[in-house]
Amino acid sequence: MKLLEQMQQKIKMKGLSPKTFETYAQHCEDFFRFLLKRFGAWKHPKDVGRPEIEAWLTHKANVEHCSKSSQNTALQSVLYLYREILGIQIENVSAMRAKRAQHTREVMSVREVEMLFNASRKKSRRYGFSRVRF
Repeated sequence: MKLLEQMQQKIKMKGLSPKTFETYAQHCEDFFRFLLKRFGAWKHPKDVGRPEIEAWLTHKANVEHCSKSSQNTALQSVLYLYREILGIQIENVSAMRAKRAQHTREVMSVREVEMLFNASRKKSRRYGFSRVRF
């Protein structure tokens, strides 16, 4: 039986959501494709280990620019595959981690809002609207 089929059965047996399997399967397939590109041939996950997982996570952070949350989910997906399906414990995975996105708040000053409303009122009078409420 294929690895992902075994994973699906295990997830069903544990009573986890089908969406969990879909997410884990997508990340595992991504990991398999990464191994194919890296080695030029298909490699079974039991033949690779922590260094390849770390390289994959670093690739996700640096090249794919995935979010910290997506990277954590990807890591947990592959660790689940190793732990639950292959029976291999992988510990101390340290890879380049994605950084949390920094958002700059854009806030208009009171003066800028007043200017905006005044400009809108002038336009409404120009086009024949008697009253525009804000």
